[in-house]
Amino acid sequence: LAGVQAATRDVLVFLNNDMEVKPGFLGPLLEGLRDPKVFGVAAEVFFRDPFRRREETGRTRGTIERGWLKLAHIEPSRDERALALVPTFWAGGGSAAFDRRIYLAIGGFDTLYDPFYMEDTGLCYQGWRRGFRLMFTSRAAVLHEHRGTSRKVFGDDYIDNVIRRNQHLFLWRNVTDPRLTAAVIGGLPFAMLLRAQRPRGHYLAGLWFEVKAFLRALPRLPEALRKRCADRPTYRWSDRQVIAAANGIAAHRALCGTDLGALPVPEPGKGRKILVLSARLPRRGHDGSWVLFERLLAMAKRHRVTLFAFLDHPDEAIGSAPLSEAGIEL
Repeated sequence: LAGVQAATRDVLVFLNNDMEVKPGFLGPLLEGLRDPKVFGVAAEVFFRDPFRRREETGRTRGTIERGWLKLAHIEPSRDERALALVPTFWAGGGSAAFDRRIYLAIGGFDTLYDPFYMEDTGLCYQGWRRGFRLMFTSRAAVLHEHRGTSRKVFGDDYIDNVIRRNQHLFLWRNVTDPRLTAAVIGGLPFAMLLRAQRPRGHYLAGLWFEVKAFLRALPRLPEALRKRCADRPTYRWSDRQVIAAANGIAAHRALCGTDLGALPVPEPGKGRKILVLSARLPRRGHDGSWVLFERLLAMAKRHRVTLFAFLDHPDEAIGSAPLSEAGIEL
């Protein structure tokens, strides 16, 4: 992506052109990325039409059942809304923030899935396998005009078939667990026959839909297998660990040991180097400078802060003791 290539900051925020952010969208995403082990944070998705069934929520889950990849959006529960972050299978590439360093290390959105769909799922799964986490927060939200652009250009049938093709490619490219791999290979004919029964006007039409998706995926099999082999040495967690941790809070806590109720704070000196210039030394309980005083203490918990300030009288330096104790260089 041209935007990623031009980006120089630490965080990448992706928005589709049919997304509208709600007030306060960015803050919770950036808060979640404070933890260096969090790769991406997804916002909650609402449809512009409030009466439409929520096919997309931003809180995602994914499983491999009967040799097939099943993906879904689920309604966040009341308990999940009470938490700062909850695990999610993938962070939607149209309304999420990602750590740029990890994004580039993984290789970004995989062109295997071109022209669209599943590239965000593949990216996030690769992040999970490498030991990073993908999270969801209900404190950030967007309004989505679902397929507001792609439907007009390609039509629903073509889009659905590309998604089905990319589900094949996802399994071939990412899943390395021997038993799951055997289930994917052995269960392929049954899975295609079973999915063909879904309403498409006629069973044979549904079966041709499945066959066509498989035939579209087949020429990309060598590329999928090559990338699968190349990335395997970088994996830290197994397929089964990822599926469990990405779909359940208890399993995530058992694997990652993270308290989801509180946002992690990096160790002092591990963040940015910040220089603050002030016309006078901020002091607690003295005029309006107490605001800057408290802000400096808060920044020092995450960053290395240096304060350059002027003194009207040497005695003013007495009130700077708390700043020095917090690790602020004066």
